[in-house]
Amino acid sequence: MPQRPQAIRAATPRRRAAAWVAGAALLLLTACGGGPGMREPGLGTVSVVNDSDLGSNPLTVVEFYLAPEGSPDPGPNRLVAPVPPGGIVIVGLFPEGLYAAAAVLEGGGQIVFPATQVRAEQPTDFVIPGN
Repeated sequence: MPQRPQAIRAATPRRRAAAWVAGAALLLLTACGGGPGMREPGLGTVSVVNDSDLGSNPLTVVEFYLAPEGSPDPGPNRLVAPVPPGGIVIVGLFPEGLYAAAAVLEGGGQIVFPATQVRAEQPTDFVIPGN
């Protein structure tokens, strides 16, 4: 006799957290080149590196925007969570090209980066300097 299909389970906060962790691990594995066939051709890894802990006034990065250079829209905030002083976050994989980027710091400060080239299959770090 055929088995009856099981009911779909509701997404509890614990299951959502587990799915987020699994997705983040997959992104990290892909971004780091995690084995044969894991790299995405034509895409480069973009990271935010918060080196503000090296200065006298460490600050948390609360928002990060990245859009193709010349775009009238800065795009969405690319951070899932704030980046604390000393933290590094992989923002994602992006097509090769020239990008405009800006970081918003706690307290309302902002850093606008010069136009930056994202290269395929290479890391691109946007570094928040210590002051």
